[in-house]
Amino acid sequence: MTDVTDEIAGLAPGTKVAALRRERADILADTQGAYDALFHPADPGNLSARERLAMGLSVARLEHDHVLAAHFRAKLSDAPDLVAVAEGRAVTADPRLAVLMRHAELVTKAADQAGGAHLASLRAQGFETRDIVAATQLVAFVTFHIRVLAGLRLLQEEAA
Repeated sequence: MTDVTDEIAGLAPGTKVAALRRERADILADTQGAYDALFHPADPGNLSARERLAMGLSVARLEHDHVLAAHFRAKLSDAPDLVAVAEGRAVTADPRLAVLMRHAELVTKAADQAGGAHLASLRAQGFETRDIVAATQLVAFVTFHIRVLAGLRLLQEEAA
């Protein structure tokens, strides 16, 4: 079974920490399932795979998780302009991408500011309610995943 958390955390099969994760196979499967549903959904709606990955990269950058950011950057290796925008190194002229990056930032750093005007700006760019919910869930998942990865890193350090 592919497990993106093991991959990103650098957990080798058979290590103590990898074995510990497998003691809760349900959590392992749910985490991978959430990743798959958010980044590779069967029906992405109006939120493309690239936009989803760019949002993931943006959140990882905002939360200073360089390893997770590298994961998303690698997935976007054929889109250097998109990577530059998601990393905050460039400004986009694409209003759709700009509003998504703003959404990632607001939900990550100041969720209380993501009110009616902000939601209207997302809708004005063609995002429907289900897209906005998916984008918000994606940000929540990435911040959760960052904390899981941080815990796994600490466990690996302790096991070493």
